[in-house]
Parts: sequence; C-alpha cells; structure tokens
Amino acid sequence: MNAPILNRRNMLLAGVGATVAWPSLGMETAKAAGLDLNDPRERARLIAVTRGSTVPETVYTLCRLHIYAYHHRGNVVPMMTMTNLNVGQWQPLPNGNFTTVFYEAGAYTKFDSNELISTWKNPETGALVEIPPFLAGPATEEVGPEGWVTPEGRKNDTEILNVEIFGDTVMVPRATTRSYPNPFPRDKFPKGYAGPTIYWDSHSVTFSSLKEIADRSRTSVASSMQFQNLGSWMPWFEMGERPGRTWGRAYGSKLSGLDEIPAAYRAQLEAQTPQIFELDKWKSYRDEATDFGSGSSAAGARNLKESAACC
Repeated sequence: MNAPILNRRNMLLAGVGATVAWPSLGMETAKAAGLDLNDPRERARLIAVTRGSTVPETVYTLCRLHIYAYHHRGNVVPMMTMTNLNVGQWQPLPNGNFTTVFYEAGAYTKFDSNELISTWKNPETGALVEIPPFLAGPATEEVGPEGWVTPEGRKNDTEILNVEIFGDTVMVPRATTRSYPNPFPRDKFPKGYAGPTIYWDSHSVTFSSLKEIADRSRTSVASSMQFQNLGSWMPWFEMGERPGRTWGRAYGSKLSGLDEIPAAYRAQLEAQTPQIFELDKWKSYRDEATDFGSGSSAAGARNLKESAACC
C-alpha cells in the first residue's frame, strides 16, 4: 500500500530545519533535564515520543471536536460535535527518522452531546443535509532532523512554534497554513460552493511530562492535545458563498489502546465509521470531502488529501 505523504490540516507531526533552534524560556529547564533542544535529532525524537512512538507501535489518539460557524462578525454559532479517533502505525526508519501511517475517523453528534446524527439542519439556511462519514487516510508522515519530508516541489507549510516548559509540562505548539483552488465548482455545487479558494489553518499543542520525555528508556510518553481548526465551509454544509468559515476546537489525549476509549464514544465510532476498527480492510485513501465531491478534479482531490486530518 502506497499512502500519500501529507503536510496537512491535521498533521500529527511537525519539523523545523536542521539549523534552526527552538528558543524557549524553558531551554535551561530542558538542559537541566538532559535535553538539548538545539540538537536536530533531539527535536525529532521529542516530536515522535510525544505525538507517537520511536519504535514499531500503534498509537491511538482520541479527541472531542466542537465545530462552530464564524462569520467574521459577532459570536461563533455552535453547529455540531465530533468524536475523533486517530490510529497511527509508527516505526523508526534506517536513516534515523520516524514515520507513521495514520488513519482517522470521526462520529458526528449534536453539539456537545452523545446523540449521533446522520443528518443536520443548517441553523442558517434551514436546510436538512446529509452528513458524509468522516474518514481520512491512510496517509504517511515522516519527521527527522531536517523537519518534514515532503513530496518533491511541495512547500513545507507547517511551523513549530517555541517549545515551552512550565514546571514539569512540555508544550509543543504547531501551526499549519494552507490554501488552494476550490475543487468544487460553482456550476456543479451551487449550494456548496465556498468561493474560488479553499483556506485551512490548524493550530495544535501537545502537553507532556518533562520527566517522562527525559527518560531515554521511554519510547512513547503520555500526551494530551488541544487544537483549533479554521477552514472554509465544507461543501456539504450548503453554506454557499456566505462570509465566514468553520472554527473547530478540540481536546483529547493518547490512549494506551482501544480498550481505553469510553464505551459511549466507541459505540458512536462503531455505528458511523466501523472502518477504523478494521484497518486490514481499509486499502484506498478516503476523506469526507473527496467522498462527497466525486466529481471534483484530480488536482483538487490531491489538495484535499493534503489537508485531510484533524491537527
């Protein structure tokens, strides 16, 4: 299986150039714990051990994502909530880098509720729309001392911001920015056309224990995650060219295994996206946008793939 290499809305990793340091008020704290954040290899390990693993291992991350509408004026408007599960199959590479093939699925519920929904009444238009399943992947990510390994000619659009250490908590923030031509033309998707350009911005932070990260015997450490996504209207929202975007706010953590998923959330995922529990049968790339817009252009589909996951 050849999974696409992504640098997208939801990347679970990020990197910076090998000559760039991570200035931080916590640099001295890190140094005292035996960590040198000026070392590119140390930075790569930090990302892998907090986001995933430095050894062959499947890593599970569960989040709850609240989705709002924002119109560049007034307050945000609650729309819906998603239970989101990311499954990353991690492994080290011979060159010292770390890579993961990840799969992602989400179950939609009424806002801040456990009530599953397969249709949604748009509070702005009154239209009742069908909700496509949220499936993303399989896709490949790789991180090393040079940062992201991206397809030839692609610009690295992810930036690691300053790593901060408050007390024993290590915070690794990341920002991703993308824009590309809208693959859903107005004539084919008049209700879902959101303008000539699709925009996506994603900002995430992981929170981990400095003591655990400094322990060289640890190949993976416990991490909590918080992220925000700001993106153009999805075509199935049928928002047309109304000013504004969706704003998503999520929080969650790595799990030790599928058994740690709360029963209510697992039931939601099994009902709407059972594929996430049957990865041996999941062979071809999926995401909700390309699933919805089967008539979109090949170039548009590639752009959507590169912007396809949570954070």
